[in-house]
Amino acid sequence: MLAVAAAALLPLVFSPAVSHTFWAPKASVCLLLVGPGLVALTRLVLAGDTPARVAALFLAASTVSTLASGRIALALTGPPNWGTGLVFVAALTGAWALGRSAGEERRRQVVLALLLGALVNALVAWLQSRGLVPPSLESPDRSAGLMGNPVHLGALCAGGIALTGDLVRHSRRWPAWLAGLLLLGGAAQLSGSRSAVGLCVLATATVAARAGWRRGAAAAGVVLAAFLVAGVWAGAGAVTGSGRSVGPASGSQVAERADLWRLSAGAILDRPVLGWGPGRFEAATSPRYTAKVTEGGVRVYEDAHNWVVEYATTTGIVGLALLLAWLATAAPTASGPLATFALLGGLFLLVEPQSVGFTPLVLLAFGAARRVPPGSPAATNRGWRVASAVALAGGAATGAVLLTGEVFLHGASLDNDIATHGRAAAVLPPWPEVSIAGARIEAFAGLHSAPARRRALALASQAARRDPSDAAAWSFLGQLELVWGTDGQATVALDHALDRNPWLAEALQRRALLAGRTGDGEAHHDACRRLRVLDKVPEVCGGPATVKP
Repeated sequence: MLAVAAAALLPLVFSPAVSHTFWAPKASVCLLLVGPGLVALTRLVLAGDTPARVAALFLAASTVSTLASGRIALALTGPPNWGTGLVFVAALTGAWALGRSAGEERRRQVVLALLLGALVNALVAWLQSRGLVPPSLESPDRSAGLMGNPVHLGALCAGGIALTGDLVRHSRRWPAWLAGLLLLGGAAQLSGSRSAVGLCVLATATVAARAGWRRGAAAAGVVLAAFLVAGVWAGAGAVTGSGRSVGPASGSQVAERADLWRLSAGAILDRPVLGWGPGRFEAATSPRYTAKVTEGGVRVYEDAHNWVVEYATTTGIVGLALLLAWLATAAPTASGPLATFALLGGLFLLVEPQSVGFTPLVLLAFGAARRVPPGSPAATNRGWRVASAVALAGGAATGAVLLTGEVFLHGASLDNDIATHGRAAAVLPPWPEVSIAGARIEAFAGLHSAPARRRALALASQAARRDPSDAAAWSFLGQLELVWGTDGQATVALDHALDRNPWLAEALQRRALLAGRTGDGEAHHDACRRLRVLDKVPEVCGGPATVKP
């Protein structure tokens, strides 16, 4: 039942009352999967299930990597608004185990729940393309449905197309399913994701293969028509700009990701066995960034946009080998539309980031795709049920705490209320972002209050101490030191920022400004040189733009 509920909820839940509108509610659902999922994984291990045993070893290797990371709390939770961290890894293994433990009837319900989530997201995407539903604030220029990210919307729609294969073949109402294909294919087009459109082609091929010549040809024709109709629909009156035949992902961006994967090799070689810790990809790679990778000095990567590179970097060669062994041992037992959904998701995640709203669905579908021998028992005894119930209650309590902190953080930012921020900081993990939010509130008050300025500097310093590898936190501290602190402290903070990310444009601009003020010719020349490479030359470097601290 939990597997079915997760399949239905993850694509749909969101809340504008929290700081991270889409991430926090979906992360809370993932927390529900961790405890019961690990109970299910344990049961499978004790039953002698080989893939489950390898999955447990992968989770154990990820745990060891977390303990060896040097930043256990951050590796445990991962950064906010992303799909990384040890808890996320536990949610993935738990989702797979729950799917693998489900009975045949529950598997059919998982298919319907996933398809329902895809169809609802597709409908919202069509409405967003015409301005009838507000677009996601995180992706204002492209339809994102309720996923928060347009690329994950496109992948979900492609997976939804794959799930219709058996339904089109067996249902007497197959024309209705063709209407669903029109909705899903068009939404994938409206997402502007090239990778999603490619996945839709593969998904349509699987539908055609399952549905037979007549219905399969009709399905393929409907998806092709959906691409065309979606482009015309959005182009005729779009306010989001998502009606382009392809999204903004260009060939140059693909090359930049390839550059990112190449420079990740250096990070892997530095810590080849255990890696840098789950959720620590940016810490591992940002000192190695090039100007091209940062896309003008503004882009950082919390995720490798390739799950193989991600886990090789964060859990080491040992973790990656166990992950691949887990997938390889489970694959021969998977079949049907759920297996296709999982395969498409795995291919998608080779070029796009993981997500709390999509990646668990891929693992859930992969687990539920297992062929169950006739008469295989699905029920558990009372002891396992009690353990699952207790674990579920723990996950629900943890999710409630996360949402409470997110509500406080959102309210504090809206109202510039430091007391509300304090309540958020008391329950949220030690993310630098939380301290920076408080520093911004105090900095606003600091325009007219010296004590508030000191508190703003203290909170900014706390953010940098919480994660010394976070270049943005050091740059923000340097910004405040430039205005209210000392030139010496500003120099230290900005040098730290540039050690962690040598192409961070905001830090380079502030360093150039500071060097010009203090007469440090060498630092001024170096910062200005890098800014010229990034094509962001401020006035202090002889450019047209005036940079304020």
